Amino acid sequence: MFVEIVINGKNHGALSWYFAQALLTGKADINQNGYLERAELERIGNR
Repeated sequence: MFVEIVINGKNHGALSWYFAQALLTGKADINQNGYLERAELERIGNR
């Protein structure tokens, strides 16, 4: 079963949408050095 989220009347995969938002807003760059590092991706995946 895939968890879906409805945004503006369209279905989206919740994990994909939140991951994309983290990348687009810069929230995935936890240490704010301008690079997305493996450790940051691992922390996002473990939340």
